[in-house]
Amino acid sequence: MALNFVVVGGGPTGVETAGALSELIDIAIKRDGLRLDASQVRILLVDLAPRLLTAFPESASRYAKKTLEKMGVDVACGRSVVEVEEHAIRFADGERLETTAVIWAGGITARGTLSDELVGPRGPGGRALVGADLRLVDSANVWSIGDTAAIPDAHDAFYPQTRARRDSIGRPLRGADSARAERPGHHGFSLPRPGHHGHDRAKSRRGEVGTRGRHSRQRRMVGVAGAAPVVSRGLSKSSCA
Repeated sequence: MALNFVVVGGGPTGVETAGALSELIDIAIKRDGLRLDASQVRILLVDLAPRLLTAFPESASRYAKKTLEKMGVDVACGRSVVEVEEHAIRFADGERLETTAVIWAGGITARGTLSDELVGPRGPGGRALVGADLRLVDSANVWSIGDTAAIPDAHDAFYPQTRARRDSIGRPLRGADSARAERPGHHGFSLPRPGHHGHDRAKSRRGEVGTRGRHSRQRRMVGVAGAAPVVSRGLSKSSCA
């Protein structure tokens, strides 16, 4: 019987999960002796977006897709999931796929939170629409911070909920002076110790990380226009893609 594992969401979480699941199954079969026909196992990563890792440059998306496909993961972009049943998943094109497990990595929602009870303009996913100072639009004394806030960026869009960090939250609260945020150790940011096991020089730079399994990951450096992703393999080696 075929075993279909479907990961919904092509962001960093979905990409990492699909890669890790592929590695786990491979290890269980080859090293642990799990009696399972690998040809009967299918891992499908599906996302409505036209490409994976939309928060990263397109070069990173292409690299992630190529790497996952080499690991045996089927990547289906541009597909919408409309229903998840107990043992199946339905797509907008009418296909119904029987599944062993569905792993949801399609993001988080503001539904069920205090933000959902507010009356006023809403941002993506029902989040509370705020200004640059995190104050609710049309409000004089109410602020929203974190995953339930739709925080505008400098490009007439909104920061992803995974980027609710000092770029989008800290600076509006403390004003123009951002020097404190750059000090090692401030607000949880610290440089790795030189020579420490697993030390990666790229970790000391601000950015976003996308992982595909245990030994492969991508970074996009924030604030560097057109920066290529830094690709790291293993525990301590890094190279630029």
